[in-house]
Amino acid sequence: MAKIRPLFLSALLACSVLMGTLPASAEGRTYDDKEKITNTGVDLSTATTLTVAKPASAVTTTEEKYYITGTSDPSKSLTINGAAVEARGELGTYGMQVSLAIGVNTFVIQNGGETKTATITREQAPSVTKTTKLTAAKPTFDDLAFAGEYTLTCTAPSGAEVSAKVGSQTVKLEQVAATAEDGVPAVYKGSLILEANGEENRVIPSVIYTLNRDGQISTVESAGNLTILPSGSTPTVQVNQNSSTVYEKDDLGSNFVAMLNAGAQDKIVEMGDTLAKLSMGGWIKKEFVDLVEGDPSVTNRIESVAYEAGEGGEYLTLYGTVPSVFKSYMNSEKVYLRFYHMKGITNVPLTDSELFEKAQVSAEEDSLTLELFCREQDNLLGYDVRYNEDDSITIFFNAKPQVSSGEQPLKGVTVVVDAGHGGMDPGALGVLNGKGPNEDDITMAHAIALQKRLESLGATVVMTVPQNLSQQEKVVLHERVEITRQAEADFFVSLHCNSVGGTANDLKSKGSEVYYYENISRSFAQSAVSSLAENTGRDLRGVYYSNYFVTRNSLCPGILMEMGFVSNPEEYDALRSADSLWYTANGVADAILSFLAA
Repeated sequence: MAKIRPLFLSALLACSVLMGTLPASAEGRTYDDKEKITNTGVDLSTATTLTVAKPASAVTTTEEKYYITGTSDPSKSLTINGAAVEARGELGTYGMQVSLAIGVNTFVIQNGGETKTATITREQAPSVTKTTKLTAAKPTFDDLAFAGEYTLTCTAPSGAEVSAKVGSQTVKLEQVAATAEDGVPAVYKGSLILEANGEENRVIPSVIYTLNRDGQISTVESAGNLTILPSGSTPTVQVNQNSSTVYEKDDLGSNFVAMLNAGAQDKIVEMGDTLAKLSMGGWIKKEFVDLVEGDPSVTNRIESVAYEAGEGGEYLTLYGTVPSVFKSYMNSEKVYLRFYHMKGITNVPLTDSELFEKAQVSAEEDSLTLELFCREQDNLLGYDVRYNEDDSITIFFNAKPQVSSGEQPLKGVTVVVDAGHGGMDPGALGVLNGKGPNEDDITMAHAIALQKRLESLGATVVMTVPQNLSQQEKVVLHERVEITRQAEADFFVSLHCNSVGGTANDLKSKGSEVYYYENISRSFAQSAVSSLAENTGRDLRGVYYSNYFVTRNSLCPGILMEMGFVSNPEEYDALRSADSLWYTANGVADAILSFLAA
């Protein structure tokens, strides 16, 4: 591992002073509180005696290789069957990929005077994988379908008899493709005609599938229900979660055309297998919308418009009758918002706006487009469209904060810190396969250290995951996004650890990488990963555009950091060290300062 180099805030601030972006009073500041920052209360320790974590006991596999891992005394030599174990973390964690012969393989692990034995039996892999169960029974979510032909699907053993009951109808499903042997997982399909209840919707609580395999009969109930809509109807639906993707086509691989927040309403005009087409022109996952009772109109008649400045940003409120769907984007010049089925706006009064110099309103077919032009380039962090209980729509424009003078340059800046996973979701189990700190322990420790560093610089920090979240709870992704929106955050940082598993060589994967979605997040991501790699000595794997759920918000620069690989002994131990907590916290803080000073 490369030598870790000290990181000083003074270097960044000195450059900023020369550029005229920070007050001279900030010059000379250094981070000299390592013990305070790295004292997180999260136990990341492991044994420093010889243990075997994987395999925990005698194991049988069909793979040609196996990854033996455990802990050891780092001050003593370590061998497996006499060969030196080269992949060892500084705290004693080790891993070695071994080759397996058919039959019983015995491995003797020796660490100084201690010895452990691992027994791995390799069996000949079967020519094909077989199953005895029926799975993936459609609908796997609460589905919507127009009256008419509907296709049922499931996965079941090849050669079996499969049928499904929908209400009073029973349909036989046919195997889609032949297989070489019976019992191999195969897709089954069958079609039937769904009938609506006159002009009313009809709900089928579940679809019951029956599997008959060699006289053994079992039944499986679909996870979702099925609502049958009258043919030719255009039901009104409401989006049920934030950052819901709208696709260009009836294809999950097609381009994104919009991101809608919970509460947005539109009409369904066409139904696909997984996606439904909205009248705005894009396709959305059917599981992300709910039917609105009474099938109301989606025409939004705006009665009045208000614009006001607030702490940290400005607000445009459209007082109307429907939470309209929209498409939007932001660049250094303007914010563009196109609301569908909206009428009644002729101008936007930018009363005392410090962010925008002018606004243009244009009508096109059944939509209104608002374009707000910035007074200065890069004076905005982002924007957020919110639906209020009175059916008004508020757009919050998140102003870029100024770096403060004095000892707390981030005073007035709000950062949401997201410790990846947590509670009932441990994330990656790491080298020790759950017998040591997991990914969620490591991310929580780093999140607390980052919180302390940012607060020492004056920032307000909001944590998405409580430190002592019970193992019966978890914070789901859309809750993490909502926390960010409620806080009107200026930055969002999600901390994770990478991992590889299965038969991959866990020793080859290492380094740090950062992901972003919105364009404004790119420079922040580049600064963060460069700082992390430079000051921890880890490889710089890169900055990547991706649609991770937690980064899909237009409110503020947001990144997801994969700090290192917990499947690699060297990085697993490094990530558990005080140095990693220290340099990661300082690196992210410096990246925020650098972004604001630009």
